[in-house]
Amino acid sequence: MSTAVCVQAAVREGVGPALQAALAAADAEVSTGCSPLATLPGVHFARWLTIPGDASLPGGAIVESLVYTADVDGSVAGHLRELDRRAGSLLDQLFGHCVGYPTSPSDRPQWLREHRVASAASYVNTVGLTVARIGAEARLSDWLQRRLDEQRTELLSLRAGEIHRRLRADLAANPAMAYALEPAADERWTARARRWTTLATAVLLVLVLLPLLIVVAIPWLLALRRLERSDPSSVERPDRARVERLRSREDAFAHNPFGALGVVKAGRLRASTVKIVLLGISVAASCVFIRGSLAGVTTIHVARWVPLDGGRRMIFTSCYDGSLESYMNDFIDKLSWGLNVIFSNGVGYPRTRWLIFGGAKDEQTFKDYLRCHQLETSVSYAAHPTLTMANIRANVAIRRGLSTPLDDARAAEWLALL
Repeated sequence: MSTAVCVQAAVREGVGPALQAALAAADAEVSTGCSPLATLPGVHFARWLTIPGDASLPGGAIVESLVYTADVDGSVAGHLRELDRRAGSLLDQLFGHCVGYPTSPSDRPQWLREHRVASAASYVNTVGLTVARIGAEARLSDWLQRRLDEQRTELLSLRAGEIHRRLRADLAANPAMAYALEPAADERWTARARRWTTLATAVLLVLVLLPLLIVVAIPWLLALRRLERSDPSSVERPDRARVERLRSREDAFAHNPFGALGVVKAGRLRASTVKIVLLGISVAASCVFIRGSLAGVTTIHVARWVPLDGGRRMIFTSCYDGSLESYMNDFIDKLSWGLNVIFSNGVGYPRTRWLIFGGAKDEQTFKDYLRCHQLETSVSYAAHPTLTMANIRANVAIRRGLSTPLDDARAAEWLALL
């Protein structure tokens, strides 16, 4: 299962132009296939973003910071070790512009651990799909398609079941591809047990505390509604030049990275609401929405919510298939209530009613809000930049269909995947 990693560090004063040049050079390395990020095992996605400072927030000014995020197979600690070992020069190149960055390479691991920021909630489209498995099944699909093209004339006269049998025989005769005849390894039982334990504990707690929750929820909702009525109407409109700059970095591959920064509205009620909502998202994303759909939205590879600056601000990052316009439309059409629950506690969000109504349903205002709060991804790496979630799911089904002989009807359905 993919694990979310986040490291944040304050940028030294006066190094802005040098940092931007270093980020541009690092991004160019990704584009040309020369980035050390490609040598790191188990990395699905990795990126660097700069988070602007803010001198106007209650609680003290916040300085500009540099954030590294990654979605990886394995543990956070293991990834940070490999990041230090294999990409130390890249860390020096980028985080070297940050406050307190060590001059000695031996001090890098400790610095990374000290600057790690925990995610409040994270989502993975489908559990069990490692970088290695996605790559292997993509290569398998390509191999099968080549075999079909090479033998097209001969195969046209055969029934679907016979074509499937021949392809299985070809795989068995190829030592490098014979593995595909065996089912992919299932998720470890320990991971399934942890997930079921978490879900059962959450449900049990809700049931036990239900009378108290009802008593607390009524005044909480009434107080929240009073705050909603006093929220100013959203007047944010994106700068056209900035939007064009953001668009220039979108749609380069089959999927896009996305990042947004929000300021949490002042007051304990809003802060408490954010924590409760993120706890619910964390349980739902890790225990319920684990098989390719986030409440009907199937195009998201990964997503995460990370509190920053003592909870005063929040970043949301994701990787999604298609354009940002289609991404926003998917959420508005299928999950507007979810957007409202999560983001309505952010300054500038379109007005909501009772937490779930309104908000994102004001389509253009919501889209303007999102563009205004969108972060530019300075460096973006993906292990499989040409694969959408639809491609990945199809490749999973192709592999699954090879593990046993199929009759003509089922073989025809399987061949349609190719």
